[in-house]
Amino acid sequence: MTSRCSFRETGLLDNTRAVLAGDPKQLGPVVISKIAEEHGLGVSLLERLMRDNYLYKPDEDLGFDSQFITKLLKNYRSDHGDLLSLSFIVLIFTFHSDFLRSHPSILKVPNDLFYNGELQPCACPSQLYKQVELLPREGFPVVFHGVAGISQQLIGFPSLYNRAEIQVIKDYLKSLIKHFHQKNVSHIQPGETGIISPYGKQVDKIQMAIQSDAELSKENLENVEVGTVDKFHGKEFSVILMSTGRTFPRLLHKPHFSLGFVKDERRFNVAMTRARYLLIVVGDPRLLVTEKSWNNHTGSRVRARAYSHTQVCSMTSPHNRKAHSSVVDLAPPEHYE
Repeated sequence: MTSRCSFRETGLLDNTRAVLAGDPKQLGPVVISKIAEEHGLGVSLLERLMRDNYLYKPDEDLGFDSQFITKLLKNYRSDHGDLLSLSFIVLIFTFHSDFLRSHPSILKVPNDLFYNGELQPCACPSQLYKQVELLPREGFPVVFHGVAGISQQLIGFPSLYNRAEIQVIKDYLKSLIKHFHQKNVSHIQPGETGIISPYGKQVDKIQMAIQSDAELSKENLENVEVGTVDKFHGKEFSVILMSTGRTFPRLLHKPHFSLGFVKDERRFNVAMTRARYLLIVVGDPRLLVTEKSWNNHTGSRVRARAYSHTQVCSMTSPHNRKAHSSVVDLAPPEHYE
């Protein structure tokens, strides 16, 4: 374990100026050791300066000293694919976010939660996704699909997987492919569709399920990217499907229960902002609404009539959605106010 870095220790400030680029609201340093985490090594130099140094802190109106920070709020993608994004540009350092250029409805919750609603979405709407039949609300490009499946683990492996969510992800992928074919799109292009899960084992199972599916195996899906949130950091896709993986509400009553990766606000921020035109999230709402970020996301989709649900899985038939035992039902919208 090493000590936290400072400008003085690096020698960067010897007759020069330093510029730091990054977004402390997204993924930070990967720290495995809990001891290192407790001693602050999970906090980047940029984030520490913004948190602890008065020069870089916002005033009462959430403004910054323009001598040190300039905040770029336009959120869009150029015609040539260059990423132009939220940035803090500082004479001493730069706070830069690789935020993708998203539809306003996709950007709203992360924008409100992490950026004080200051981002200005500038994405051009895509005609390809305006009439997707799978949307609970026509023209609203965000879906939360409630699934109460079963989180499972292999012996000796801490990572989780959830077969019910995998089935739903496959169903949505098939619906998207059908929609593409109706629009005379023969195969999925690079950067078109991505599938995210916080858990590596869920990623592996999704990949295996797609490859072994008789219908999907006939399609050209080599450009469909499947990976963890970390793999998708800095990337953007027209469509994102996300499987949260966690379930089992009864675990909430255990004193040492933790939502793990799902509770990580930075991973939530990255995952929710990878899509440009269509975002589909699959998860167990009974569990997710216990965490602030997910509560905001799920509640906003209920209020926007963009919530769908699948009947609950049974242990004996996790794949068969028609044989599930009961329906996931959310409280009225005011529950999320």
